[in-house]
Amino acid sequence: ERPTRRTRNSLNEFFEMVIDMKKRHIRKNLRRIEWYIDRFPDAEIWVLANKKESAKIYWEYLSKVISTNNIKPFLITSRIGMVDGLDPSNALILACGKWWDNPNAKVFMDIYFDKARVVIPVDELPDITI
Repeated sequence: ERPTRRTRNSLNEFFEMVIDMKKRHIRKNLRRIEWYIDRFPDAEIWVLANKKESAKIYWEYLSKVISTNNIKPFLITSRIGMVDGLDPSNALILACGKWWDNPNAKVFMDIYFDKARVVIPVDELPDITI
């Protein structure tokens, strides 16, 4: 059965609503990141993604839409043991994309997330126009 015009319009409205909700969610996370950077300028920023290249891409996009004040983040690689001995107590951890695919994710879930200053999930790359 072919959808009627009314059905198509309601589907379009639904998709517009979902897109608007996603944009609001992304904006909220961006404001949270900016707030922590402003309030804690001495905090370290750790970017956790499934691999280092992904973390680099996420940080490049984030630094275009929020003021990062030339902060150089610590990019978490997928090399096992690279996080041994790090102190997360002064860290803002950005858990980006499919961060759970990183071999170090278990260590982060077991230890670092609880001890970090804050952990903010970054689900999607922000649209530059947001």
